[in-house]
Amino acid sequence: MEELKLQVSGVFEKNGKKQACISFSGGGCYAEGVIPECVLTKSEGFTPEQVTQLEDFLRANLTDLKRRAARIDPIGAFLGKQPEGVPLQTPSRKPEAQEAQHPNGNPAGAVSLEIEEH
Repeated sequence: MEELKLQVSGVFEKNGKKQACISFSGGGCYAEGVIPECVLTKSEGFTPEQVTQLEDFLRANLTDLKRRAARIDPIGAFLGKQPEGVPLQTPSRKPEAQEAQHPNGNPAGAVSLEIEEH
């Protein structure tokens, strides 16, 4: 089971829309994107299937991610005073693991994410 780190930025406004940046990193891979669009805009080391899984994760956890982004204090984050991470579940980075399901509905081989908010 590989761990990915998920980082959430504070809310900012772009073209009149509120957004937050999201990034995933781990195992030599990196991806970044934006919410509420739940689209990854940059990806290195992830397969197209894994990118789709990460975007699905963003959609499934959008409410919580938006809440986390809204809690970010930019000055506090700059000074290193940021909220603690909370483990979440996301689809496995291995596409073949998508077929088996846990009783709770999470894909087999789900990895836990340590949430960092910036």
